[in-house]
Amino acid sequence: MLKKKTVLQFIFCLSAFLVISFPLILYAQGDTQITLKADAGDDQKVYEGDEVTLDGSGSTGNEITYQWTQIDGEMAGLSDPNAERPIFTAPDIDDDEESLIFQLRITDNTDLTKKDTCIIEVVKKIIPNANAGSDQTVYEGTTVTLDGSRSTGNEITYEWTQIDGEPVILSNPNEANATFTSPYIDEAEEESLIFQLTITDKDGLTDTDVCAIKIIKNPPHANAGPDKTINEEETVTLDGSDSTGNEITYQWRQTAGLSVTLSDLNSDTPSFTAPDIGDDEEKSLTFELTVTDKNSLEDTDTCVVKVKGQDTPTADAGPDKTVDEGNTVTLDGSGSVGDELTYKWRQTAGTSVSLSESDTDKPTFTAPYIDDEDDDESLTFELTVTNKNNLKDTDTCVIRVEKGTGWCFIKTAEW
Repeated sequence: MLKKKTVLQFIFCLSAFLVISFPLILYAQGDTQITLKADAGDDQKVYEGDEVTLDGSGSTGNEITYQWTQIDGEMAGLSDPNAERPIFTAPDIDDDEESLIFQLRITDNTDLTKKDTCIIEVVKKIIPNANAGSDQTVYEGTTVTLDGSRSTGNEITYEWTQIDGEPVILSNPNEANATFTSPYIDEAEEESLIFQLTITDKDGLTDTDVCAIKIIKNPPHANAGPDKTINEEETVTLDGSDSTGNEITYQWRQTAGLSVTLSDLNSDTPSFTAPDIGDDEEKSLTFELTVTDKNSLEDTDTCVVKVKGQDTPTADAGPDKTVDEGNTVTLDGSGSVGDELTYKWRQTAGTSVSLSESDTDKPTFTAPYIDDEDDDESLTFELTVTNKNNLKDTDTCVIRVEKGTGWCFIKTAEW
């Protein structure tokens, strides 16, 4: 049997143990200890002007509180620095990108703290801006360029589409510049084609713009060719082949100058022979070309042909003369007139003789001897002179060769 004192001591110790241990037991049963861990969330990449949410929801601990602080970068105002997930608007930046660093500090119910940081990379936001170029007015049948090169954006792609008007085929519809050939319009005086440009940047942002291309009938353009200077009596070709238009026809007419006859008034390249202008140094002939297209639109142009006189040379073979057989004879073409003449002599009749220099103005030859039966003989020579413009003239002369007197007898006395 236990002593009373011992029992009282046991009871006192048990009571003391229960008094000390009971709060610990209650704490262990009501508040399970959780590891304290700060988590400021993943780093992010955003555009300036975007709404950004910081996320501390991954943090752990007992009855934790939050304290967000920006520690670097362009300042951004947090909606609630003590919230688990505060928000802010990404600020405008000067450079292409800038880093904002935020620190999260958490505190549990025992005043223990932990920290973590996250980085928000702010990128300058280039909103794509489509520019389909200015509206244009073009002629039918011409090459048209759509110009989207002034569009802006971040690594943009292009897509051209026609949304109204006579359908055309676009070349390079996925390039900044697309081209097409404007269609021919039959009845209407003009027609508009509408094109839309859609651009898309690397982040999928898009923008569109439109342009209008007004097509008008393409009037023909007459080109009668350059003015020219030619020699009289030369063959001349007029040239309207550089005229342009839609299925054009040609009509030539002479409007001034000595009248000439064109080979074909409806050809693009008619010809004529320049007239002889007599003693004049120069005469001008004017020609007008009218071209007409399939829509009856017309245009005219003129050209001037100057005809220069040629100063045709005059050949002078010298006077006819009578010589004795065996004598040296000089032909004389020095009376010929013309510019930078050349000479050519030839014998055309009579006993053949040898001319000393047939290409000079004064060749020579020896008169042939006459047969006994004949009293004389005629030799004919032709002179041709040519000037620097290759114009020619001819003349002839006749040399009559007589028998010589033979021996000379002088009657001095009668035998």
